[in-house]
Amino acid sequence: MAFEMINTWTAKQGKADALLGELTEALASTRTFDGCEMVEVYWDVADPRFLILVERWSSEARFEAYQAWRSEQGVRGSIRDLMESPPAVRRVSRVDI
Repeated sequence: MAFEMINTWTAKQGKADALLGELTEALASTRTFDGCEMVEVYWDVADPRFLILVERWSSEARFEAYQAWRSEQGVRGSIRDLMESPPAVRRVSRVDI
C-alpha cells in the first residue's frame, strides 16, 4: 500500500544553500529508485533554513529497500552535518474527504 512521508529539516545557520545542494544531488537518485512515486521539496519563505520534503512510496518493502540502499551510500552523514538537528519525520496517509 502506498504511503507518504513528510520530513522537516532545519539547516545550520549559513548552511541552507549547502544543504539544498546536497539534497539536489541525493534526491536525483531517490526519484529514480524503484518504488519512489514522488519527492517534492519546499523552502519556507520566512525562514530559508527550514525545508520540507514530501515523499510518496509505492510500498513499505520498496521504502525499506531504499533505506537500506541509502545507508550504504554514506550521504546521510554529510547531509546531517549541515543540519541543526535530525529531521522530524512523519509517515502519513491522505484522507479522502
